[in-house]
Amino acid sequence: MTNFALIFDMDGVIADTAALHQKAWIDFVHELGLQMSPETFRNKLFGRANQEIFNIVLDRQVDDHELRILIEKKERLYRMYATDRLQPLAGLEVFLKSAQAANIPMAVASSAPQINVEFTLRETNLASYFLHLTSAQEAQRGKPDPQIFEITAKKLDFAPEKCLVFEDSFAGLEAAQKAHMKVIAIASTHAADEISGDYPVVKDFTEVDLKLVRKQFEAGGE
Repeated sequence: MTNFALIFDMDGVIADTAALHQKAWIDFVHELGLQMSPETFRNKLFGRANQEIFNIVLDRQVDDHELRILIEKKERLYRMYATDRLQPLAGLEVFLKSAQAANIPMAVASSAPQINVEFTLRETNLASYFLHLTSAQEAQRGKPDPQIFEITAKKLDFAPEKCLVFEDSFAGLEAAQKAHMKVIAIASTHAADEISGDYPVVKDFTEVDLKLVRKQFEAGGE
């Protein structure tokens, strides 16, 4: 077992789902008689918990009963769009195999509902690589709050400083840094030149290997 662990966001990291989520959100919000632009979704909402998104879109605090109904309908629409269309991000499975062979503990931490996490891992056939899954059901506060990463670190039994997060959304990158974890940004949802931070930015996992990961834990690793 190594002295560090890896934590993967799901949407945009395990699979490039941004376009499918965007379509589901825009179509669902339209059904509610409202509008959402692709730019608003991509830059302000993607990566956040559903409750926060609904509060922002509806411009009010949504109660728990209404929230459950809205989330169920929206996520059912997303899974309908995504069925048989999800593929692992380029290079991901090769990287996961190398990390697993090196006995590096790995987990998923996603703001998505548990049913979506399980759905995505089933569709991509990647569930066996991860020791733990953390979803929206376990975190009272969504990204950019660091809670979901802190919960996942405890499951892995690693200090936050010994965890490295793969993230693609602005909210997720902020959350990982607030959790005092190492970060590698995946430029799947946002272009590389839109992402700024003192961490590596890669287009996908074809640009990631264990050498790059280990470098982040070295003194002065960037």
